[in-house]
Amino acid sequence: MSWGGAEFSGETAFDSHLKKPGMTYVAGAGDIGGQTLYPSASQYVLSVGGTKLNRNPFEKIVSKTGWRNLIRNQLGKFVCETGWTDGGGGPSIFVPMPTWQTTFGLDKISGLYRATPDVAFNADMASGVAIYDSTPYNGVSGWLIIGGTSLAAPCWAGIIACINGARIIPMNNTMELLYRTAGRTSYTNPCCCFFDITEGKAGTFFCTIGWDFVTGLGSPNIRNLIRFLRCI
Repeated sequence: MSWGGAEFSGETAFDSHLKKPGMTYVAGAGDIGGQTLYPSASQYVLSVGGTKLNRNPFEKIVSKTGWRNLIRNQLGKFVCETGWTDGGGGPSIFVPMPTWQTTFGLDKISGLYRATPDVAFNADMASGVAIYDSTPYNGVSGWLIIGGTSLAAPCWAGIIACINGARIIPMNNTMELLYRTAGRTSYTNPCCCFFDITEGKAGTFFCTIGWDFVTGLGSPNIRNLIRFLRCI
């Protein structure tokens, strides 16, 4: 779900649409830094925040080296991943904290209410992805760059589909399993399932060591995550 709106009293009454067994519902946490949205805030939805992929720019490489072969090897090389300044997140206004977040210890961070996002993925337009659309949108067609948590959410949906494809029975409690996985695998372990994003800010929230209101558990180490979750 690449959509959402401001939280409102009585929003939990719509959760009945998000409880189908064997389904994982995924929603972007929004593109307004440090604000919460529904349905992202629902305890039955995987809330996805945003990150930015930082790469070596061409200008810096030329000025530092001037060597063509090194330029060819280093151009666009990944440097680090940081929190996206426009990523949504924060404590819900109305949704009580689910048990799988309390067990993880987030009650010490978010109090009595649901904490968002749960996870994160690339969302900054500066590191967005290229798509080709032959149907004009706002008068523009052809190759476009897209980003936002509207990109991050379907990317995570694809990851969930890959995990379920490797399992005998599809996950029925995805959020609980993701938090349990993060609790069992250290960020510094070679077999880690999440990359801890410790730099960046969105709204009034900062990226920190471990879970935070900008990137949640972090961005996925996809290969390790699939290997781990296909067996539990």
